[in-house]
Amino acid sequence: MKNLIGGAMAILFLQGCATMAPPDYSQLEADLDPLLQSPARGQIHQTLELSEQERFEQVDDLLFEPLTPGTAQHLALVNSPHIRAHLHRLGIVEAEQLQAQMLSNPTLAVSAMRPDGGGRWELGLGLSQSLLDLMTHSLRKTLAEEALTSARLELLDTLNQELYQVQQDYFHAVGASHREAVARLALNAAETALLLAERLHEAGNLKELSLLHYRDQQLQSQRALRRAQADAQQAQTTLALRLGLEHPAMMELPATLPQLPNDEQIDVADLTDHALTQRLDLRIARQVQAVAEHRQAFYARQGGITQWDIGIDVERDSDGGYSAGPSMSIGLPLFDRNQARRAGAGAQLSRADALVNARELELRTQLPDLANRLRLTRTNVEQLEQQVIPQRQRQVDLSLREYNFMLMGAFELLNARAREFDAWREHAETLEQYWIQRIHLAMISATPLDAALPDAVQLPSVQAGGQGHEHHNH
Repeated sequence: MKNLIGGAMAILFLQGCATMAPPDYSQLEADLDPLLQSPARGQIHQTLELSEQERFEQVDDLLFEPLTPGTAQHLALVNSPHIRAHLHRLGIVEAEQLQAQMLSNPTLAVSAMRPDGGGRWELGLGLSQSLLDLMTHSLRKTLAEEALTSARLELLDTLNQELYQVQQDYFHAVGASHREAVARLALNAAETALLLAERLHEAGNLKELSLLHYRDQQLQSQRALRRAQADAQQAQTTLALRLGLEHPAMMELPATLPQLPNDEQIDVADLTDHALTQRLDLRIARQVQAVAEHRQAFYARQGGITQWDIGIDVERDSDGGYSAGPSMSIGLPLFDRNQARRAGAGAQLSRADALVNARELELRTQLPDLANRLRLTRTNVEQLEQQVIPQRQRQVDLSLREYNFMLMGAFELLNARAREFDAWREHAETLEQYWIQRIHLAMISATPLDAALPDAVQLPSVQAGGQGHEHHNH
C-alpha cells in the first residue's frame, strides 16, 4: 500500500515538475533587430552579459566619434539603465508563464479517530489531485505560452518606442545646436551693424533714434541666442539622460542637421502592407485576440465544474488491518457554474476583435497623413534651399556691389544680410521638423531610417561680402 501511495505521488510530482531556465533573449533580439539601424542590431544579449568594466569600455568606444542616430541607439542599449530595467522584465514574465502552467499541488489529508470504548487509534491517510487541472493542463499551458508571447511583444513595443525616442531626442538636440549656430551668426551681424552705427553716430552722421534702433536689434539678437543656447542645453541633457550619461559634455554631436536625403521615395501602399505585418502594437492586438479565443475554449471545456478531485484513501482499522481505495470529490455546480467567466471571456474576445480593427484603421489613416505632411515639409525645405536662401544671398551680393560703388549705404547691406539669416533660421526649424516627422514615419511604418545619413548642412560664414558665402550641397 505504501508503494501505491509513493508511486502516485511520484507520478504527480513528475507531471508538475518544472524548472526555471535563464531568460531567453534570442527571440526578443530577432524581433527587435529589423526595427533598428544596423549599429544597434544584435546587441541585446551581449549587453546584458557585459561586466561593468566591459560596459565602460564600450561606452568609451561609442563616444569616441560624434554620435549618429544608429550609434545613439547602440549606446542606449549598452548604457541606459532604463532599457536594462525593461529587458529584465523578460525574466519576470517568463517566471509568471511558468507559474501559470504548473499543476496545482496534490492535497495530503491525515486523520486519527479513537473508538469511544478505547483501543487503538484508527488512522486515515488521503492523497488527492485536481482532475480538472489534469484535464485542462494542455490548454492552460497553451494559454500561458500565448500570454508569454503577448508579454514579450509588449516588452518589444516598449523597447521599440524607447529606442525611437532616442533618435527623436537626437534630432532635437542636433536641431537645437543648429538653431544656436544660426542665432550666433545673426548676433554677429547685429553687432557689426551696431558697431557701424556707433561710429557714424560719433561722427555726427547718424541720428540717435537710428542708433537706438540698431542697439535694440543687437539686444534682441542676444536674447534670441540665449534662448537658443538654453534650448540646446535642455535638448542635450534630455538626450544624455536617455543614453544613460551623467552629463551632455560626455557626448559629441554634429553641429548642424543632415541635409535632405536624395531621391527619397515613400510608397505609402508598400509601407502600409509592411506595417500591417510588422507593427508591434498590431501584433500585440492579434496576440491578445488569440489568447481570448483560447481562454473562451478553456472555459467551454471546463463547463460548469469548478472543482473535481481524485485521490487515494488509506485507513488503518483499530484491529491493525488496512483498507485502501480510490476517492473522488466534485463541486456541485449549484451557484458558480463558470457563467461569469464564460461571459467575460466572450466579452474579451469581442473587445480583442474590435481593437485589431481599430489598430488597422488607425494605421491606414495615419500613414498617408504623415507621408503627406512629410512631403509638404520637404517641399518647404527645398524651397528654402533652392529659392529663398539663394535669393537672399544674391541680394547680399548685389547690395555689396552697390555699396562698393557707393550706390548704397552700409546699413542696407547689413539689413540684407540680416534677412538672409532669417531665412537660415526658418530653414533650421523646418529641417528639424522634417527629421522629426521622418523618425515618426519610420516608427509607425516599422521601417528604420537608413544607417547612412546625408552630409551635414554647411552654414555661411560671418563675413558680409559675397565671397564669404558657403553654400550647402543640395
